[in-house]
Amino acid sequence: MTLRTVAGTPAYMAPEVMGICPLDETIQRDSYTGAIDIWSLGQICYRILTGDVAFSDMRLVYEYVTHGGEFPAAPLAKQSVTSECTEFVAQTLKASARKRLSYQAGFEHPWIRQQSRSNIM
Repeated sequence: MTLRTVAGTPAYMAPEVMGICPLDETIQRDSYTGAIDIWSLGQICYRILTGDVAFSDMRLVYEYVTHGGEFPAAPLAKQSVTSECTEFVAQTLKASARKRLSYQAGFEHPWIRQQSRSNIM
């Protein structure tokens, strides 16, 4: 399904919604997929875990996406977040929508599966 509405809170909006994509990719203007929700999920998780979003302004998102910037893992490490959790969040915040964690892969991710098991018992 292709989405076209540009709406949301800027700090949680995926790069492709703002027209930003990796230099080696192109996006169709004014259309994007459900991968935008995965990006928002990543920003929400990051905020819950660290108290701040991974990319606080559009300039940082632009640098990360177009120049292959590093995922900001240090604030997660400072909070003693597990490596599985850090990997999950990093995969939700991939610069490329095509490389971002899918819904299905998200449900199967070891960190999510571990959380599900912990909450059942």
